[in-house]
Amino acid sequence: MGEMGYKKGVHYVVGRRPPKSFATPIIEPHQWENVISFYNGSVAIMISQDRAGSSNGLTLSWLLIDEAKFIDPVALHEETFPANGGIKTHFSRHSFNHAVLIISDMPQSKKGSWFLEYEKKMNPEIIRAIEAGVYEQWRLKQKILEMRKKASSRPHTSVAISVALTQTSTSSAQWPHIIANTPRSKTSNCWANNTFAI
Repeated sequence: MGEMGYKKGVHYVVGRRPPKSFATPIIEPHQWENVISFYNGSVAIMISQDRAGSSNGLTLSWLLIDEAKFIDPVALHEETFPANGGIKTHFSRHSFNHAVLIISDMPQSKKGSWFLEYEKKMNPEIIRAIEAGVYEQWRLKQKILEMRKKASSRPHTSVAISVALTQTSTSSAQWPHIIANTPRSKTSNCWANNTFAI
């Protein structure tokens, strides 16, 4: 997790009770031996099919299935999938709630090919829409970065113009999507000059 900026012992711990500085999980595990704990209170429970019933009694909000070609699909569907249905009141609005991420290289046996069946259930139009959405999100982020670069190179006189606009606007509720992604000016308590540059 180092490539994402997470430091072991600072942002997460593995296989032991987390330090008191970490937030408390919504549902605290009974034991910490097979748990990755994060500083924000999130926990990831590592389940092994070598230990029968290791999914029993768990309340899960997502699944990450690694090396799927070695997984027994019958045990997965009977034991683990039913556990992936809890804490709806906390995470129901999140798109990854009760998601299943399956990771594997290409299987060499029929038994290990179980997850390839999901391709037949896929809706190609939805996949294309997701791809378009991901691209559009990336494109907008690039546009915002370019606008911020341009704004930082403008003279300070342009800051006063948008400060006046911000202060005299009768309906600031019209601008939350812009303000949320805009840095504050270093010279005042108002928003910087790229507030209204869309």
